[in-house]
Amino acid sequence: MKTTKRLLACMLSLLLFLTAVPARPALAAKAGVPYITTGDVYMRAKASKSSDAITTLKKGTKITVTNTSHGKWYKATYKNKKGKTFTGYVSNKYLKKNTKKNAKKKTKKKAAAKGVTYITTGDVYMRSKASKNSKIVTTLTKGTAITVTNTSHGKWYKATYKNKKGKTFSGYVSNKYLKKKGAAAKAVTYITTGNVYMRSGASKSSKIVTTLAKGTAITVTDTSHGKWYKAVYIDKNKDSHTGFVSNKYLKKK
Repeated sequence: MKTTKRLLACMLSLLLFLTAVPARPALAAKAGVPYITTGDVYMRAKASKSSDAITTLKKGTKITVTNTSHGKWYKATYKNKKGKTFTGYVSNKYLKKNTKKNAKKKTKKKAAAKGVTYITTGDVYMRSKASKNSKIVTTLTKGTAITVTNTSHGKWYKATYKNKKGKTFSGYVSNKYLKKKGAAAKAVTYITTGNVYMRSGASKSSKIVTTLAKGTAITVTDTSHGKWYKAVYIDKNKDSHTGFVSNKYLKKK
């Protein structure tokens, strides 16, 4: 009888002790980490390439990764534009953390390209693309001022042009016919290798300005007209002549 009473007393004491100890709070759920896809990739039902594809995530899609313990497969959730939520696994090969720095880079507007003024050195077409075969946007006459915004297309410069009526054109112009406005031409002295005409234009049919005898020193200021070099010649009377000379009859001094 005494043994039974003691046993009941012990059980009662244990029960009182357990009820006196406060319950441990439940562990907080692990917060998701924002990631962004670096390419088009499937979200799969399981952490396996052979499992069913739940949905396709386009490059630049934001997802929330909740578990990274499955090797190269990250468990994640994704909410589409319609508000539907998908949960599955994505290969970490196509993921990067969507940090605040990355987010700023994505949302930050691109600064407008700083335009540089160029002058056309001859009549030239502005084209819709960086190709001689592309559609002609407009014709730029010699001496036209345009604003170049991009020079990364090789010999084609992307530019804008506003005509006298205020209409703006955008397209590509061959840099062969362009020079920076205000850039001082680098003068180089050449010697004629034979008797040759200096002409008013870069053409054999243009008007003769003067005749240069063999061995005459002239100052070449522009070589952008193919085989015709623009030059200045000062004669014995100190009179200055400006025109074009065929480079066939010229050599550097």
